[in-house]
Amino acid sequence: MADTVDALHDILAGHCLPGDAREPMPANPFSAIDDRPVIHPYLARRYAKSIGHDVALTEAIGRVAAEEVEVYPPGIPVILEGFRVSADAVQYLIEARDKGGSIVARDTSLATLRVL
Repeated sequence: MADTVDALHDILAGHCLPGDAREPMPANPFSAIDDRPVIHPYLARRYAKSIGHDVALTEAIGRVAAEEVEVYPPGIPVILEGFRVSADAVQYLIEARDKGGSIVARDTSLATLRVL
């Protein structure tokens, strides 16, 4: 068992920040979410199949989202169906992805987003 712990320590030692510093996560994403949807999320989901189309993530800013996008951790949606996509939300998603966050979306690379 001690060999396993020592091996794990050796592997992880190369991935630690100097002086046990912590790399902060991006700013609060929830300031980017409007308090009311543009259209009901159920309708956004239905319309996504007929009139929804994929655009580059940065081109989605200001448009109505037709899909949910979340980052894990914490696993809370940042972009919601039926809500307008904000620049803050897009920036948060890109920073979180670049820092190793797991993206839960149709396109996990964040190259595109489905909008109405």
